[in-house]
Amino acid sequence: MFEGDDFPYWKIQMESYLEACDVKCLKAVTEGFNPPAKDTTLTPLEQENEKWNAKAKNHIFRGLCKEVFNCVRNHKNAHELWMELCALHEGSKSEREEHFHLVMHKLNTFEMLPKENANEMYSRLNVIVEELNGLRLNKMSPADVARKILCVLLIDKYGHIVTMLHQGDLSTATPTSILGKINAHEMYMHINPQDSSSSSKKEKDLALKASHKGKIKKIEVKSSTSSDDDTTIALMVRRTTKMLKKLNKNGVNFDSKKKLFTSSKRKPISEMDCYNYGELGHLAH
Repeated sequence: MFEGDDFPYWKIQMESYLEACDVKCLKAVTEGFNPPAKDTTLTPLEQENEKWNAKAKNHIFRGLCKEVFNCVRNHKNAHELWMELCALHEGSKSEREEHFHLVMHKLNTFEMLPKENANEMYSRLNVIVEELNGLRLNKMSPADVARKILCVLLIDKYGHIVTMLHQGDLSTATPTSILGKINAHEMYMHINPQDSSSSSKKEKDLALKASHKGKIKKIEVKSSTSSDDDTTIALMVRRTTKMLKKLNKNGVNFDSKKKLFTSSKRKPISEMDCYNYGELGHLAH
């Protein structure tokens, strides 16, 4: 059923259906038959042609929505009906020329995506090819499509098979034959873009975990270093306290205001001569 959208797709489907009904049914649509002479008895061939014309017209009418049907309902000839549909939905020749340039731009800029295999790439490419061929201006042959497939394959994954296929005769190549060899290459080389993307994701996760572990280790090292410093300071405080207690027992006290050591048994240390330098105020070791 043609609802008014994607006419090239419906056109191919309808032509295939008419051909399946009978080859003459398709001929009545695409080529048409010579109309019989007026006011004369129809010959057996003309009667048969009129039969196929009526069948073809009926099939087309049944494949149109009400809106499209109302635009072409007055045509009595299947071929004229078909050409009117093509003119309405494919445009005039000048309009098709403009559309042709747009489709050619899409074809020329077409590229294979990193996360797709050859069959998925060809599925997207074939939509553009059918749109181009549907304009009936410059039809791409199967060999042209096969060459285009080889041009857009990724070199890092398909370089070997592309080189091998270029050594053969591409003038008789078809997309099916080319894709068969490419699929065999993918199986042999274990090319699966989805697996590679998942593996790269795993590698990123592992790298992220490793970086987190590294950060945790750095924090542990810093914390251990700070704990070591605290232990050293505590040890120095204990030793200093122990030393001061021994000095107090020997009658030596520390004056915090004057910041001097004094002794009850002898004159202040600040007044004693240093045995080493001979100056006052030095603590003799």
